[in-house]
Amino acid sequence: NDVSATLVLQLNEMDLTVCRIEIFSAIFKTDEGIGVGSTYGELKNSYDFEGVFWGDAGEPLVIVEELSMSFSIEQGDWWRMGEVIGDIPGNTEIVRIFTW
Repeated sequence: NDVSATLVLQLNEMDLTVCRIEIFSAIFKTDEGIGVGSTYGELKNSYDFEGVFWGDAGEPLVIVEELSMSFSIEQGDWWRMGEVIGDIPGNTEIVRIFTW
């Protein structure tokens, strides 16, 4: 079994409540079966979202408002300077998930 971190909890500095969970493990999935290791194509077929945005670490990020989740996807030639250039390949993998 992999003993590396699977979840990271971010606490609100004011009241120390959990304000965000960062998911690195493929164990955790949405009701539609989307998780780390799923593809951009699967995400696109399962949920509505506005597009791909620049994440905190400069990575491409898909925000699915209805889930209160963001999906960080692997970068490719289509991602330059925080903008999508061309089409995102459907097999682009989700590398981590944030829930808030």
